[in-house]
Amino acid sequence: MNKPGKAAVIGGDERCAVCAELFAKSGVECAVFGLEKSGISSSATKAASIADAVCESDILILPLPVMSDSARIFSPLSDANILLSDVIGNVSEKTVIFAGNPQKCFFSAIENAGLCNEIINYTKSDLFAVLGGVPTAEGAIIEAINATGKTVSSSKVLVVGFGRVGKQLSSLLKAMNADVTVTARKSTDLALIKSCGMRAEKTGDISKTKSRFDIIFNTVPACIFDEKTLKAIKGRPVIIELASKPYGEGFKRKKRRRSAPQFVEKLFIKVF
Repeated sequence: MNKPGKAAVIGGDERCAVCAELFAKSGVECAVFGLEKSGISSSATKAASIADAVCESDILILPLPVMSDSARIFSPLSDANILLSDVIGNVSEKTVIFAGNPQKCFFSAIENAGLCNEIINYTKSDLFAVLGGVPTAEGAIIEAINATGKTVSSSKVLVVGFGRVGKQLSSLLKAMNADVTVTARKSTDLALIKSCGMRAEKTGDISKTKSRFDIIFNTVPACIFDEKTLKAIKGRPVIIELASKPYGEGFKRKKRRRSAPQFVEKLFIKVF
């Protein structure tokens, strides 16, 4: 893609604020809406309305996750209710839309509006995923230390999933002398985990584990911790949720057993 003439950034957390600032510093005209509580000073134009921000933009950057519910754009740094319908109602047909892991309701709204814009899910980019996994892994470890009040060294840790985040997180934990168990589905991943000096278990067998863990990190976007699994887990480990939606499928069940999830905006981590 050629350098855009104008970019718009709507909603999101500090990551979107950084994105807007990078656009502005690179000489791209950039307008933002829904970032008024950001602690990052930016030379991007603060638009008075969604229409002003989106109008004639070559690209539109939407947050990760795109939606806070089926109607509203995720916008923790704004008091405004930013409706998806208001955003797409002002989008030009030429605008390329970049969205973080858009769900079915997002595509349905685009289709119902009769738009044929190019939509790019930037979370599918390998570069984004790999580089984004570094701060996610480091931030998750910080949250674990804060939540437990103990060092990671010698702690018994379970990492659920061996994708990009799971690989980086388990590697960091191992380097910090944690006692690490990692789950995966593929036999090749299980073999790789063992070759790295960590214990390996199948993700589907978590409820059968006999081990006791101090900390559990979940990176799998599915309801891994159902009622059966939660009852099977020994003790009361801190569970840190790092996966994207549908992580929420099990929250109601989990809430009955543990305190409500704590939302950490900058890293998109839930601790409970």
